Amino acid sequence: MEAAELIEYGVVGITCLGMFLAARSDIRTREVPDVYWASIMIAGSVGGAAVCILGGSPWWEALAVAASQLLFMYSVLCETRIPYYLLEGAAVSLAGALMMYGSGDPGTEAGAASVLFCLFYHFLYAVGIVRGGADAKCLMSLSVAIPSLPEYLMEPNGNVPDILMKVFSPSVSVLFLSSVLSVAGVMVYCLIRNRGSFYPGSSHGYMMPVRDVRGAFVWPSEDIRDGVRTRCQIPDDDEVEGICQKFEEAGEDEIYVTPMVPFILPMAVSLILVLLVGDPLLSVLC
Repeated sequence: MEAAELIEYGVVGITCLGMFLAARSDIRTREVPDVYWASIMIAGSVGGAAVCILGGSPWWEALAVAASQLLFMYSVLCETRIPYYLLEGAAVSLAGALMMYGSGDPGTEAGAASVLFCLFYHFLYAVGIVRGGADAKCLMSLSVAIPSLPEYLMEPNGNVPDILMKVFSPSVSVLFLSSVLSVAGVMVYCLIRNRGSFYPGSSHGYMMPVRDVRGAFVWPSEDIRDGVRTRCQIPDDDEVEGICQKFEEAGEDEIYVTPMVPFILPMAVSLILVLLVGDPLLSVLC
């Protein structure tokens, strides 16, 4: 096995290990330390640059892409919440990635495209589509660590367009698969917890004593507005206490809640599926 292949497998191994350690933390506390994303990102960036150089890419291109990846991730990890505007460091890294894209070298272009996918996940988090900060950081680190499919999975149907081969990040399929797995998991869990008691919302939530909501891994999905109980969207963390107080003041003992999904776990499982089976979205597109 050549040195470049060893490095690639090493990066994949570090990424998978980091994902499952992060998933364990997410299950236990619903919080994930940034050290996992930093480790995955550094391994992917440094390993990707080494593979490109060993593959004959100009060293300055490989290092420029690595610098863009590291700068973007650093700007994100230094924030407690990703802002709605581009940080100066992220803007610089994006400009560097755009300069490297179109170089003609597959490794360089895939690495440059990973920064664009980081920007994409930055946007999804900013608008609330990706809800958790750890989820967004996870997707960004995966984009950097595995910017394209491993060689043995490059052609799921034997006819993958070059443009997709260069720029399509497996992290997109990880997000898609994990969303499906999490929705299915919540439905099964809620139906079992409701013990066959079917009512509107019984497939994605359940009733819970108001006194037990604080500190539990759930979101209130009900609120009291103008004295009337009504279903609501998942609230922000700082709104949970206020909702519970409203129910207690109204003399309500139970509230309808939605369980918090440790989303890193389905993402870790989805990553393994993509690496072992192939990219389902590419298979559909090609």
